[in-house]
Amino acid sequence: MELPETALTLLQERPTYAVASAGKHPWVATMYFYLDAAGDLVSAIKSDSITLAALSTNSELAFAVNGANPDVFIQGLGAGEDAGWLADLPEVRRGLIDKSPEIQRFLDNVPQLRVLKIHPTAIYLTDHRQKISPRHKV
Repeated sequence: MELPETALTLLQERPTYAVASAGKHPWVATMYFYLDAAGDLVSAIKSDSITLAALSTNSELAFAVNGANPDVFIQGLGAGEDAGWLADLPEVRRGLIDKSPEIQRFLDNVPQLRVLKIHPTAIYLTDHRQKISPRHKV
């Protein structure tokens, strides 16, 4: 999926995103993430999280990447995947820390972390500065 520069910049620079899932009930979690070379959004997630449990009944997730600027944000949909134990995927740990060094304490102190990958199926960009509103599918 080729992304416009504004969307790519948001995904590369914003440290966190909100992820919504619908298992037994709707749920939203905020997580640190990075964009991998395949274009997937990659996070570390607690193994007993509601978001991870919801994947067993519904792998479709919604996500939003925003930040301090309410004029520019991304919303999207994707297929969530439990990609394995973080301890077995050092490249994921490295990717998370390279993007957001402050996550290291979480990674060091929370046991039994899994890797959540979101394979985007739709990404929508809103950029009020460029008159792209309410959302433009990219």
